[in-house]
Amino acid sequence: MARIGIDIDDTITDTSAVIKQYVEKYAHEYEDGHILIEREANIIRGFFDHDVIIKFFLDHGKQIASSAKLRKHAKDVIEQLKKEGHEIIFITARSNQYYTNATKFCEDYLNEKNVVYDKVLTGKTFKVQA
Repeated sequence: MARIGIDIDDTITDTSAVIKQYVEKYAHEYEDGHILIEREANIIRGFFDHDVIIKFFLDHGKQIASSAKLRKHAKDVIEQLKKEGHEIIFITARSNQYYTNATKFCEDYLNEKNVVYDKVLTGKTFKVQA
């Protein structure tokens, strides 16, 4: 069978929707909060290209990731792939720079949602190379 690599954010979860909610709710609390609004698309793509974006993500990244909902059918499709004998590997750019222990954080989330997997690889910006 095959090894199947799957991203987490905006692949099995709807992280963008939560990021938008948090930017809308908290941008006014930052001195350069307008940058969060102007560069919301960068935050969604994981391009933290300004100090205020980094600070915002350090402040709220864990809550954003924790509250992102699984996309409809994601869990069912992954379970079916696992039943077919495939190895399920989650590959994410989430890193220890923003999460105390990114691997444990992702595993805890997946376990809480009862999503089956064999391995989690973190800090992988370029998924194909993982």
